[in-house]
Order: sequence, then structure tokens, then C-alpha cells
Amino acid sequence: MIRERYFKELAIVLQKEGFTPLPEQEQRLPVAWKGRHLCWITETGGVRYVPQDVNTIEAEHACAKAIDLAAAVQEYAAAMESAPVLEAKGLESSFCLLSEFNNVVLAGHQTEHGTQFITWVWDNNHTSLNFGCYYMLDYKGAKEASVPVVLHHDHGLTDRKIVVALRLEFSYIMYDRSTDSHENNVRQVARMQPFSQVLIPGELVQMKGGNTNTGLWLRRFLLEPP
Repeated sequence: MIRERYFKELAIVLQKEGFTPLPEQEQRLPVAWKGRHLCWITETGGVRYVPQDVNTIEAEHACAKAIDLAAAVQEYAAAMESAPVLEAKGLESSFCLLSEFNNVVLAGHQTEHGTQFITWVWDNNHTSLNFGCYYMLDYKGAKEASVPVVLHHDHGLTDRKIVVALRLEFSYIMYDRSTDSHENNVRQVARMQPFSQVLIPGELVQMKGGNTNTGLWLRRFLLEPP
């Protein structure tokens, strides 16, 4: 990794977090905190300091934070150099594909103001992206958000909404046809089951004898689509 590029990115991140990065000295990046020298950061992400500069609890916490930031920037800066370009329909900027798991993409975009991070969900058979969440310079937040998650589509009211949720590979899909008759409610929910790899519950609303809402769970039918 080019040292100047790493120090430039790190300086942006440090400044955002309240530190004062100083001009490079002897291939190290000096860092000040609250007007006092705190530490030096090396091109490999190592942090050096002298005890008299870190002699309070606050300074210790600040130094620990600088250590975490140096390691995080080192990690994603190295990943950005070797990551492939993210290819998808509709992308107007160049993004690097940093990781992909369970249909969720973590991507980075290099700018003059630091690397911007975003997560997306693949759509249309891995040709386009949906549900973008922007984390700006927050690599840790974006990285944590890209871990496996459960996507819950609750109370879908139409076939179209259920089909879209199936296409986007939601983990849980609830089909609400409670405004129909009991027979049609069961029939319509059961009709969607052969198209799904997940259990689709319905909503059964019983009006007689008071208003009660009961979850109508239907076993997945092992049938071929009609």
C-alpha cells in the first residue's frame, strides 16, 4: 500500500473523530489530541507513543481510539486496492466490492473527502441493487451492517408485493388476506406456497364473538408450481 495514500485517508478519518493529524515526520503520521501530542502512526497501522503523552484516563481512551481507527483504515484501504469493481445496473459511480454475504453487498467509493461506504441487497438475479444504506466514512458501521440479517416483510396485501418480497429473498414473508372470506384467505395464501422456499404465514381475522387476530400458519406445500 502507498504510504501517502494511507496517511491521507487516515488523516481524514482522524480529523472527523476530533484528532489533529500533523504533517508526516520520518515516515510516520504524528497525531495530536486536545492541543497536545498523542502518538505517531506508522504506514503499517502501528501506533507508537511515549508514556508522558498518555498519562491520563482520557488520553488512554483517545490513544486506544486512534489505534482502532488506524487498524480499520489499514484494513479497508488494503481491501480497496485489491477489491474488484462492483458491476450492477444503474451505478453512476465506481464502487469497489469489499465483501458479499447472504445477498448483501458492502461497497466502498473513493472520494477526495475519504472513502464512502454503502451496503446494498442484490436484485433481479444479481444484476441490480436495492435498499441502499449509506454510512459515509463509517467503515465499522457498514461492516457490521453487512453481517447476515433477517429481512421481514410483514402484512403484504397483494400478490405483487409478495412476489417482490420473494424475488428479493426476504427471510420471512407474511401474506395478509384477512379482508377476504376465510375460505379465500386460506386459498390465496396456500397458492403462493409452491413458489417460496420459506414458510409464508397468513392472517386470519375472526369477527364473530368479538374482534380477534390469530396468526394462520400454513405448512409449506411440497408441490410443483401450477
